Parts: sequence; C-alpha cells; structure tokens
Amino acid sequence: MDFDIFASLRSAIGIECPECGEINPSTEDYCLSCGSPLPEEDEEEPSLSIVQEVGFSDATGDGELAGHLLKNIPIDTKENLRIVKEIMDRAQKGEIQYDEYIDIVNKVFETAKKAMDKYNSDSAKNSFALLPGEKQRLANKLTGQISKFYSGCKRMLEYDGGADGSHAIKGAGNIENALKGIDEIRKKLK
Repeated sequence: MDFDIFASLRSAIGIECPECGEINPSTEDYCLSCGSPLPEEDEEEPSLSIVQEVGFSDATGDGELAGHLLKNIPIDTKENLRIVKEIMDRAQKGEIQYDEYIDIVNKVFETAKKAMDKYNSDSAKNSFALLPGEKQRLANKLTGQISKFYSGCKRMLEYDGGADGSHAIKGAGNIENALKGIDEIRKKLK
C-alpha cells in the first residue's frame, strides 16, 4: 500500500460539507456522507481569534461563544487518530526517519495547540460558565479532553529518536484516549 502521510496530514484539517456538516478529508471533492460537492479549498487563511470568529456578543452574557465552540469543535478526531496510529506503526517497524516523525507529530500538535488556545482562553471559560448544568459539564469535559490531546502530542515530541520509545507510546495512548473522549462528547452535544 503506497501511503502519503503528508496528504493525510493535509486532510486532518478537513472540509465541512455545506449541506450536512460532515467533516471530510480535504482531498475529497464530494462529501463522503451525503455526496454534495464540497467547497474548493483556498490558500490557508490565518486563524481567527475567538473574538474575530464570534464577536463581542458574550460580553452581554448571551452565551453565543460557548454555543459556537460546542458546535464547531476544530478537530477531525478520526483523521488525527489514524495519523498517530500510522506513524506509531511505521516507527515500530523502523520505516520512518526521526525528522519525518517529528514533522508529522508537529503538524498534529499544531491542531491540538490551536484548539487549546481557543478552549482554554478566558473568553471561552467565561462563556462556558454561563451554560446550564449538563452543557457546562460537557464543555468543561471537552476542554479537559483537548488538554489531554495537547499533552499527548507534547509527550510524543519528547521522543528523541533512540531505542526507548516510551514517550511516543504513552503520548500516542493519551492522544487516542483524548480523541475518543472528544468524539463521545461530540455525540452527546448533538
């Protein structure tokens, strides 16, 4: 099987279907769920801050920011998990060079870092505090799972290329658990 890991990394970000909302790999032209044409991918735009994305409306306490963050979790869990498993498999078989390993893990780490920055911001925390009981609990749990995803990536980056791959193995395990947790929360929020 000829596998292009960098193509997989590009698709980890994904394209949202305008019809059904499903996240599709960026390599697809049509939604894998409903078959609708996907928007063409433009050059990557700079990330927007939460205030730029949602505006200042949460200053009035209406919870719009929390709703936005809970509906638009910016992590393609399946694709990131597949990438982590693939890189670990290749590393265990000795099929990947250390520099390539670091480059790939860094790309997954960037996804985790962007999510961490959004969900751990004071604006997000203040907005989550406005949510009613169960939604607030899920928002806090989601933030915790994103933190675990981030920590798992950092742990994988501690691997120095030597014979002891325990950091990479533990980090990959943390990532897997966190991504599964994010998926569970995503289902409860629907």
